[in-house]
Amino acid sequence: MPKPVGNASRYNPAIDGVRTLAVLAVILYHMNVTWIPGGLLGVGVFFTLSGFLITGNLMRSWNAHGNLGLSTFWLRRLRRLMPAVIIVVLVIWALTPWLAPAKWETYKFAGLTAIFYVNNWATIFYGDSYFDQFALSPFEHMWSLSVEEQFYLFWPLILLLFLVIARGRKVVVIALTSILAVASFAWMSIAFHLGFNLTRIYEGTDTRAGALLVGALLALAMSSKDPAHGGGASEHGLINSLIRTTNRIIADTLGIIGGSVIVVLMIVTPDSSPFLYDAGIALLSLASAALLYGVSNQKTLVAAVFGWRPFAWIGERSYAIYLWHMPLVAFMREPLSLLPLWLATVLVTVAAIVLASISWVLVEDPIRRHGFFPAIWRWLRRKGKMPRTVWMLPLAFVLAVGIIGTSTLIARDVREREVAQLQAQREHEEELARQKAELEAQKAKARELAATRTRCNEIIHVGDSTSLAMFTDDGVEDPADNATTAYKETGAQKVVNSSFGARATNQGYEDSPSGNESLQQIISNGIDPDACFVLALGTNDAANMNVEGQDRSAEHIEATMAIIGPNHPVLWITTIVNPAGSPRWYDKAVMDSWNDALYAALEKYPNMWVYPWDKEVQPNWFIEGDGVHYNQTGSSQRSHRFAQAVINAWPLTLKGDDAPLLPNPPLAADQRVVSGLRPY
Repeated sequence: MPKPVGNASRYNPAIDGVRTLAVLAVILYHMNVTWIPGGLLGVGVFFTLSGFLITGNLMRSWNAHGNLGLSTFWLRRLRRLMPAVIIVVLVIWALTPWLAPAKWETYKFAGLTAIFYVNNWATIFYGDSYFDQFALSPFEHMWSLSVEEQFYLFWPLILLLFLVIARGRKVVVIALTSILAVASFAWMSIAFHLGFNLTRIYEGTDTRAGALLVGALLALAMSSKDPAHGGGASEHGLINSLIRTTNRIIADTLGIIGGSVIVVLMIVTPDSSPFLYDAGIALLSLASAALLYGVSNQKTLVAAVFGWRPFAWIGERSYAIYLWHMPLVAFMREPLSLLPLWLATVLVTVAAIVLASISWVLVEDPIRRHGFFPAIWRWLRRKGKMPRTVWMLPLAFVLAVGIIGTSTLIARDVREREVAQLQAQREHEEELARQKAELEAQKAKARELAATRTRCNEIIHVGDSTSLAMFTDDGVEDPADNATTAYKETGAQKVVNSSFGARATNQGYEDSPSGNESLQQIISNGIDPDACFVLALGTNDAANMNVEGQDRSAEHIEATMAIIGPNHPVLWITTIVNPAGSPRWYDKAVMDSWNDALYAALEKYPNMWVYPWDKEVQPNWFIEGDGVHYNQTGSSQRSHRFAQAVINAWPLTLKGDDAPLLPNPPLAADQRVVSGLRPY
């Protein structure tokens, strides 16, 4: 909380110290520091702090003047918050053509949503995920500012309504506000158990308002005058009396307990924990209120700790630090990954503090003191300040150019490293080519010895990004290994490929449909009576459920099987990742859980087969350093083994193509687990 303009006596440096705790936790979270998996809870601390400070300001106006001074309040909020946001957005827009040109359209729209404080709803509406570490954006953090600004817009009107209804009686206002807070927390828990999108719950203004309202409740309880009787004592003065007589030891105790709970929650609660949405965020809000109560008494030990000058100095600039840290993390992600994590975290933190200090001196502080347009001019003309201005402006310019130039050089270095990696990959492929003649001879011999025909007239392959390379000549070792060719070699008259990146059975990505949507479209267009389905889905289902902290594998499989129906055979491919290189969320345990659900579903669906690809895959078939996707060897193996699994599931028999694909009575479940290896 910066020193109030014209009323420094109200300044409490310990409040800024609380901001420091919150902003550092958020930075550590976005840097993926493993010992503080709940660092995102720093945003919740900010929310409760904002509700406390804003409501305190409104109540001071009500107690002194009998109104909330809304026009002045909103103007001050605008002057305090918007200039820094606009500067950050403009800098991101300026850097995007250099550092992320493919993202220009996305970032242009995201910047507008940040300026107009609707970023959270835009993220929710367009189906983006706050927890997606692959799609890190420099606007990733703007959602929380939108929630706060929406609160600043509507809460004063609601508070005014409560004050009018209650005729100024604080107890009634507190009761009404408590109902709103409880309703918000309850709605968060209900929405989570109804299966709402996790980002919708985490970023929704309605679900996060509870944290702000807890801060508002503390401010209402600590309001020094009961406005019901023009500032005198009232029949409901008990709360005020208790607040005034609370001694330093009680305030210290509450502050220490609150601060300890906050830190423990940040350390032990991962962002995927269901506990967060059931009770964790509510508990965090109460702990934040307890800490704020403790530091509000400036004679307490906890106030002395959080009011330590370096803490307070950082906290005074925490708003801009929060704004600047995410563009640094997003734009510098690749070069930072080359450094030890502790060093990368220190560099991002220091850079954010430097940029925030420049923003504070040149933009935020002048505008909050003097207004928008005359701020810089008045600041430049202040007596005795011109010499400092003369060197600060060029220094700020040099720093800005240096940051942009360094960013460009780092990005160029990253691109050069990518070229070198591609060259190394080509050399590796040339080495593999020298062994290709022998491998081709082995493949030819295997084809002669193995069964080569299936009864499926049409093979419909529906897959995610792990299937993309299979259907391209460049993605496999030889054009003959293309999955379309491999499937046609089984005797199928028609092959349909529907593979899109980053999708699950029930969720698409950007313009791509989900697996279920593709199945519905293919079936509606008409399929052969003897069509067979191959489903290479589930990798992203398992990862998404890992993020959500809930295993709904059986539900996802059931929904997909319901679309296909009982009259066509379905071959599910099990999922697998390379533990040595798989990214966050894509770990082997959740993949195994998905596979277990596939085997269990065999008992329920007689038209379902499973190919345990995870039992046959080899680690060297994955792209090096990826862990999810396959190199040319792996994609070639998938093409031929998937095709052979189709043959093994529905082989050509003595009755020829007239034999039914689905035997009656059905095969036992263990007989519907097939290999991708050819019988020799």
